[in-house]
Amino acid sequence: MTKSIFGKFRKLENKKKLQLVIAVSLSVVLLVALPVYAWFTHKRSIALTTKINAPTQFISPQETKNLWQILKWQI
Repeated sequence: MTKSIFGKFRKLENKKKLQLVIAVSLSVVLLVALPVYAWFTHKRSIALTTKINAPTQFISPQETKNLWQILKWQI
């Protein structure tokens, strides 16, 4: 199967090869970028909802869990 894929790729015109390489590259970039973007926005939303008086104070995971439970009850 591997030989047939590379064989088909070699038989393509240069324009089609370029289109295929660009399409595959953009797909890989999107597959990596979208989860990373979602992770950063999720972290940012947690930081905004759990904002406390002292912005440099560390929030432990247990405190974050408690804050989420409080927010759920308020909704």
